[in-house]
Amino acid sequence: KRHYIKSQTNRHYTSYLITMFRYYLILSLVALQSATIITTATAQLQQATSQKVNYLFDQDAAGTQCQKTIDENDDETFRLFCINKPRSFKLCSVSCSNALHFEGTVGECNPRRCSFYGHNFETADGKKLSMSRVAQGKVTFVGIVPLWEAQAQYFYELMDHVQSLESDRIEAMMLPLYVEDKEPVVVKPKEDGEVTILKTIQTSDLMSHPFMTFLQSLKHTSGFETFDIYLDRPVIFAISHDGNVVERMVAPTKDTLMEAVQKYSKGYMTSAEM
Repeated sequence: KRHYIKSQTNRHYTSYLITMFRYYLILSLVALQSATIITTATAQLQQATSQKVNYLFDQDAAGTQCQKTIDENDDETFRLFCINKPRSFKLCSVSCSNALHFEGTVGECNPRRCSFYGHNFETADGKKLSMSRVAQGKVTFVGIVPLWEAQAQYFYELMDHVQSLESDRIEAMMLPLYVEDKEPVVVKPKEDGEVTILKTIQTSDLMSHPFMTFLQSLKHTSGFETFDIYLDRPVIFAISHDGNVVERMVAPTKDTLMEAVQKYSKGYMTSAEM
């Protein structure tokens, strides 16, 4: 039931696996299942969305109520709650990240045939951002984030929070992904925010983006076979400080991002060196 775009980096081609027919079918199923009557625990969580809650990155703001909701419902019901309810990540940020998580992927870039630092990305205000200028020597996070109301602002603020803790070691940027036939939200940058928001791109244009070109040049080394992009959950890529190793992380938590900073900062070892 996942809607995703597949990038097969080690087979010299990239293709959409989901036809437009299946796309509309999935959206219809999501809407139908979201309307299903769910348990008292989930109803209480929905009721709590009327309260003012700030994002928490280390724990669920709703505490044990999130686990109670998981225990009293099937996995799909909770997953749909995380995707569709506007403040689900304000209430159950860690639990929702875990619910949307999928196996990661690691690949390596052979400098003779690919270069992360040779690319420029267009920012939301139309400027060209040179990777060789802003990212070289740092761990770089590139978050491809579908503009769903429940998730987009949260993952922007999560990346910004991690960058504020590790500003000397990381550079973070967000690539907003407009999903056709889904009402997009506008991510609100923080006044003192450090994450660079790139120009929003439509799903139909994603595969021509220079970052996707970079992903296609990688050699898979471990984890899931491909660098898939999902349309119902964010994917954050960690690029090592020298641009040679890339890890795909699906709906990562703060702990997962912090581990990636440690893993890919100067001093890490590639699989070939281990």
